[in-house]
Amino acid sequence: MALKTLSLCLLVSLILLYSSHDDAVASNFTNQAHALLKWKASFGSQTKSISASWIIGNTTCTWYGISCNSAGSIIRINLTNSSLVCTLFQFPFSLLSNLSHLELSMNRVFGNIPPEIGQLSKLVYLDLSYNHFKGLIPPTLSNLSSLVYLYLNTNELFGSLPSNIGNLSNLIEFHVDTNNLTGEIPSAVGSLKNLVVLNLADNMLSGSIPSQLGNLKSLSTLTLQRNDVYGSMPATLGNLKELRILRLADNYISGFIPNEIGNLKSLVDLDLSRNLIRGYIPSTISNLSNLQRLYLNSNLLSGNISEYFTSFPKMQKLNFEHNAFYGQLPLNWERCKQLTMLRIAGNNINGTIPPDIGNLTQLRILDFSSNNLVGEIPKELGKLTFLLSLILSNNKLSGGMSSELGLLIDLEYLDLSMNNLSQSVPKCFGNFSHLHYMNLSNNQLTKEIPDELGMLVQLNDLDLSFNLLTREIPSKLSELQSLATLNLSRNNLSGAIPSTFSEMHELAYTGAITVKCDVFSFGVIVLEVIKGRHPGDFIHPLSSRIGYRQFEYAKLLDQRLPHPTRIVKKRLVHAMKVAFSCLVDDPRSRLTMSIISNVLDRLETEMRLEKKTMEEEKQKKELETLKGEEQVESIY
Repeated sequence: MALKTLSLCLLVSLILLYSSHDDAVASNFTNQAHALLKWKASFGSQTKSISASWIIGNTTCTWYGISCNSAGSIIRINLTNSSLVCTLFQFPFSLLSNLSHLELSMNRVFGNIPPEIGQLSKLVYLDLSYNHFKGLIPPTLSNLSSLVYLYLNTNELFGSLPSNIGNLSNLIEFHVDTNNLTGEIPSAVGSLKNLVVLNLADNMLSGSIPSQLGNLKSLSTLTLQRNDVYGSMPATLGNLKELRILRLADNYISGFIPNEIGNLKSLVDLDLSRNLIRGYIPSTISNLSNLQRLYLNSNLLSGNISEYFTSFPKMQKLNFEHNAFYGQLPLNWERCKQLTMLRIAGNNINGTIPPDIGNLTQLRILDFSSNNLVGEIPKELGKLTFLLSLILSNNKLSGGMSSELGLLIDLEYLDLSMNNLSQSVPKCFGNFSHLHYMNLSNNQLTKEIPDELGMLVQLNDLDLSFNLLTREIPSKLSELQSLATLNLSRNNLSGAIPSTFSEMHELAYTGAITVKCDVFSFGVIVLEVIKGRHPGDFIHPLSSRIGYRQFEYAKLLDQRLPHPTRIVKKRLVHAMKVAFSCLVDDPRSRLTMSIISNVLDRLETEMRLEKKTMEEEKQKKELETLKGEEQVESIY
């Protein structure tokens, strides 16, 4: 009997224990729900999904962006791109002990990152990127020892990186780029032995690159570009055998490129541009046979250019411009056939352009400008049918431009200026239907401007100045409706300005843009706003002073709108007079935009005074009426 009583008591105790546990769990879930609703109440904005599902009555695990484990405990909150406008001050960190994922990217969350975030001890994935967080990165973040992915990029964080960042020993990816961080890169970063991606770009970090980064043997991506880092590249970077992307551009890095760079045989992307690196490129760089993108531009590098183009069979983008390289371009480009961009501008390269360049059939951008290249432009360049930009300006190239260049029908940018090119402008240049920019100035081009240039309907800028061009300006150029800049000055052109240049008068008189160039367009825009459509044929009679004086203003009004009141009509008349003054034939007789601005300011002031006077008169009449009514009431 006693045994049965004991068993019964034990059973009751167990039931009470489990009941108590269930009640505690239920209470915790309820507390989580109420705490999240309290945080929701602080939202200045939210998606309909949050509004509809985050309500009492729905199980928390079914709320938008919430995921739970089998026990019903919240393990993930994903509100990425949910139009949130809030802070984390009301976020229930202490109640979400099982949370493993917190994803709030691409919202407008602002304020500081609360130090309480260190209570999320099971957090594996934290993404606060693309928000408006300010303040310091809390040191308590280092308590998140389970963290594997950390995204704090694209915020407004300032201060230095926490010195105890090395405690995040499980971290694989760390993105803190595009903030306002200052100070040195802590050497403790070298303790993150599992790190694969380290992105510190676009901050204001200073000091030298810690040699301890060479301990990150698993690192695949290291980006430090656009900071204030100085000193030399540590040789220990050569230990990063898994590194595929190394970007150190836009800093103050000096010294030499270490020989150990050749150990990075997995490297695909190397960007050291816009620094103060000097000396020769080490011969060990030839080991980087997987390299696809090499940017060394805007440094103080030197050496014979012909030694650096034989070992990159996978190279796609190569930029050596603005250094002090010398020598001649290599004759054989057989091993660089995947190149899409080749920039060697602003060096001391001499010799001729090798015809073998024409075999780089994937090339989109070719820039050899500002060197000492001589000889003719090889006709083999016509085989580069994917070429978008060809820049050979500021060299000593001579001879004519071959008709084969007309095969570059995808060309968008062409600059052959400041050379010794002779003969005529090829008619086949009219094939460049996608061309936006053409500069052939400062050469010795002869004969007439070909009519075919009038077919370049996308052209924005055309400069043929400082040549020996003769005969008349072809009227076909007036068909270049996209043209913003036309310079035909310093030639031997003759004859009259084509009458078809109706909207290009500012160019026709001077051959170059002046301070009055945009005035004509301004006048057209004003009339277009008033009329409700382009004024079209109205422009020609208006462009003479007699024409606009005799013109009936009513004909220029938008007929779809009600007839204007007296004061509005007065304003329109003033605006039209200003517009007409912009349309006179001779640009030298037009007002400048500065004068027009002053006229419009004075007009606006006069209108405000007139409006104020009318309002005062209205108030005076209302006051007199009110006094009259009071007198009538006093009689009764």
